[in-house]
Order: sequence, then C-alpha cells, then structure tokens
Amino acid sequence: MRRLKTLLFLLSSLVIISCNQNHLGAFTAAKNLVSLPFKGISNYFSNNEYDDVESRGGGNLTFSERTIAIDQEDNPSCEADQSSTSPELPIEDYGQLMNETRNLVCSCRPFGSCDKDLCSCENLCPDNFDIFKREPYQNSLEDLSQPEHSLSFRNADAMYLSSIQGTNGYCWGHASVTSKFNRLAFFNPEDTQIKEALNAPPNSDERNQAIQYYKDVIDQVVDNKVTSIPGFRNLNEFSAHPDLQTYLADKVANSWAERAMSMQGLSTAVRARAMEQEASEQFFKEIIKKIDHNQQPQIVFTKEGERFKTHAVLVSDYKVVDDEVILCIRDNNYYPFRNAQCLHQMKIMNDGSINYTEWGILGRVELAHNDNPDAISQFHALREHCAQTKDCPIQKKDMTLPKPPPRRR
Repeated sequence: MRRLKTLLFLLSSLVIISCNQNHLGAFTAAKNLVSLPFKGISNYFSNNEYDDVESRGGGNLTFSERTIAIDQEDNPSCEADQSSTSPELPIEDYGQLMNETRNLVCSCRPFGSCDKDLCSCENLCPDNFDIFKREPYQNSLEDLSQPEHSLSFRNADAMYLSSIQGTNGYCWGHASVTSKFNRLAFFNPEDTQIKEALNAPPNSDERNQAIQYYKDVIDQVVDNKVTSIPGFRNLNEFSAHPDLQTYLADKVANSWAERAMSMQGLSTAVRARAMEQEASEQFFKEIIKKIDHNQQPQIVFTKEGERFKTHAVLVSDYKVVDDEVILCIRDNNYYPFRNAQCLHQMKIMNDGSINYTEWGILGRVELAHNDNPDAISQFHALREHCAQTKDCPIQKKDMTLPKPPPRRR
C-alpha cells in the first residue's frame, strides 16, 4: 500500500512539475497506473515477438558495412534467371542487363509494382522488418525525414493548435504520430473527390462528412492500422490543412499522455546523472540494430543534472565517421529540413556520457517503452495489407512464446 501511495505521489508530482496539461496528464497517469500489470505482460509478449521477427534477417547496411560505405544505397531487386542465352554478352553482364531492364518496367521491392509471378512474395511482402521499406522510403531511412514526410507543425506549435493547451510540449506524442504516418499511411493524391468536398460551404453536410472521413482516417493510423489517404500527396500537406490540424494536434497531445504519463516517463525524468560507458554503448547498440532493420526508433532522455527536463525524439539514421558512431536525431522542436541533414547529433564522449548537440551532456537515455509493441502491431498490419493488395498468402506461424516472469510481491 505504501508503494502504491508513493507511485501515485511521484506521478502526480511529474504532472505538476513537467507540464501544465494537468487534467489530461493526471487522468492518463491514473489510468496507466491501474493498467500497469496488463501493459507489463502485453509488452513482454510484444518484445518476445519483436525479437522473433528481427531474427528473420533482412535490413539495411550493417554497422560494419557502414564503416566502408556510409552513403551506399540499399536497392533490393529481384534475382534474375541468368541463363546463358546470349552469345554476345558474358553471363554476369547479361544478368545485370536483365535486372536493369526489369527495373525500368517495374520495381521489385516491398510493396513494389512487379507482379508476383515476376517478383516473389518474399520480396513484395517480406516476413521481416523489410516490410517497413515502402513509400516514402526510397533508398534510405533519411528519406522519411524529408519535410514532405513530416508533420507541418512543430512540437511547440502543437500546444496552441490542440484544444488541449499545454506549456512544455507534446514531444513524445509528436514522435509517435509522425512514425505511425510514415509507416502506415498510403497517400493517394489522384483520388480527389473527398478532398474537394472540404471546399464546400462551411457547416454544409458535404464538408462536415469530408472532415469526419479524414478524422476517421487519422484515428485508424493512430490505432496502428494501414490506411489510404485520398487527395493528399504527403504527411506535410495533409497535416497543414486547417480543417484537420486541431484534430491531429489533439492526437499528438493524447499520444504524449499515454506514453509520458507512465512508469518509464517517471523513471527517466528523475534520473539525471550522466550514463556510464557500458550503459551508453549498450543503448547505441540497441538503436543501431533497430535502424539496421529499417526503423526510426523513439527515444526519451533527460538533461544531465536537471530532473524532469525531458524530451522525446526519433533517431532518423546513424553514420560512422572515423570509427565513431553518430546518431542522427529527428527532433520535433526544429524544422524538418534540419532533421533531414543530420544536423542534430548524439555521440558517446570519452568519459562514456552521451552528448546531444542541442542539449549538451544527457542524463538517462532510453528506447521508448512503446517502440517495440508499436513496431510489431505495424508489422502485422503492413503484412496483411500487402498480402491483400499483392495476392500473397500469409503463412501463420505456430509460435509458442515463453511464459511471462512471475510478478514481484
């Protein structure tokens, strides 16, 4: 009972000290505390399933490969049937010609335009995290950080765009919603009928129905469902529409509360001592592995020596320069063009601490607790959507997960 009272006091303190979104934060903190045992078990199974999918291979250039060629592009293609049928070309040149010809006709990559008779379902709908390599992903994860694939408003803007007013920002929600749209939203600018209805007279049935349609679309993405968004070219254009901005900002605010008003949000906020070498290196290894598997992970951190000064961002990519690893940060406090150029960076210092170019030395730095569960939900949603659109059957795996650890008393 004493432990429960202590947790309630600390969560209430976090709400009061770190932000002015008091009603939203306090309500969500209480709800998260009640559901803590269920979420703990759910996350345990999600993490186990995540490890299983990750073990199936796929991915980008590995760390060792990046030390040789940082900017090498990863362009998957079909394996050609390189039969020796051309007397004028060596067999290796003939195979290369076949691949280049195929790429002119269709693309053989996740969600590519090739027919499954020409490109196998293993390439079109991969059963690993290569499924995340879909539009707007082109050649590298950095493509996702371009302005057109980012929310049109920054973290600070969300505070006044949302009907849920705040003072310290909704950074964790901003990072989460951005990632979900990058992975799950399929924009279809040619289908303009519903978007044109947004130009109907104010309060008309036609316009109200169109607004409600797009709100439902936003709900689906936030709920980790694959969704087609007609009439818009990309996330930036979609989130800039004045009829949709407040609703999107509300989703960012609520996503912040669900994630920040948690035990991880609390534990990270109160740990402001700089990390030691071993912990920093382990964190970098975890993030590098995720990036190698086509993900821009969400991370949370505290500034050294300043409890409750926390932030949440996406890691857009990493680079290896003179054997030093640099994490490229997609920081929602800044405009997207800076994020796309890796101008915000994290690296491990000589004393083992982690330095962020915008904050200096950091305290605790962690992978967000929702990152693996979200990735698994999105993996399944994309696989099912791809299977339907490409007529590629999904073979259900008989996977028995280990039992969760016993609860402490």
